[in-house]
Amino acid sequence: MGKKVFVFLLVLFAVSTVFCEWTLLYAQDEMTGEKTWYVSSSIVFPTEKLSFPYQNMAGRLVILYDPIKNIDMVALMLNSILSLEDGVLYGDGFLYTTRVKWDDKVEDVRIFNGIFEKNVLFVDSEYIVKNIRSSKTMLLELNLFSGGSVYFKFDLTGASEAIDQLHSKYK
Repeated sequence: MGKKVFVFLLVLFAVSTVFCEWTLLYAQDEMTGEKTWYVSSSIVFPTEKLSFPYQNMAGRLVILYDPIKNIDMVALMLNSILSLEDGVLYGDGFLYTTRVKWDDKVEDVRIFNGIFEKNVLFVDSEYIVKNIRSSKTMLLELNLFSGGSVYFKFDLTGASEAIDQLHSKYK
């Protein structure tokens, strides 16, 4: 009996890991022990293979919650420094307007990318989170410097529940 239960739980864990696109994680401050919780999509690759220097590019969506301001922050975390086209200098980075497709609805959104940074922050995170919660897929377009348009497609299944779990960590 015990062996059957163990096998069942092992299979259940494997299936839930494979189909769970969003994960609740934390980073812990080594000095204070304080945990910063966040939600992460699975890692995705561009919809088409890219050439040098972008051939190994991959990314994931990350949502953080600030309990003091009661706001979510959404970022695209990439594994390499990003060089985008057509930005407007803003502080220590650039603001860009790019396109996002929520299921079948295409619209413009604004993003911020710091100079020599791997991460892209969505300017209107509240709006982005609302759409993440109500959509099944998100297709993000980025216009790479000398690389053309690149697209990242995210499965949003389970994202709303993961965001709820994130918020519950701060209550």
